[in-house]
Amino acid sequence: MPYLIAHTIAFALCIVISFFLNCAFTFRVAPTWWRFIRFPLSTLTTFTVMTLGVSVLVEGVGADPNVASLVSALAAVPLSYVISRLPLVGHLGL
Repeated sequence: MPYLIAHTIAFALCIVISFFLNCAFTFRVAPTWWRFIRFPLSTLTTFTVMTLGVSVLVEGVGADPNVASLVSALAAVPLSYVISRLPLVGHLGL
């Protein structure tokens, strides 16, 4: 399977899992349909950063796609936390 398709499928699964884990443990809010619908919108920035990171590392630097995915994910975690607060808690908390 091409790495960008695999990356996109894995990211979609992670959004669903992340929503429930963030509601339960990170922000301690009740999962609602409204939050579930808005949550993926907050991950678009993270998805863009990770996808560009994977593409640049694989195609530009020649990195292994698995390593590129890990490095991109680690770089996007702080950004993801801040942006995920908005649809779940209602503010960025900065």
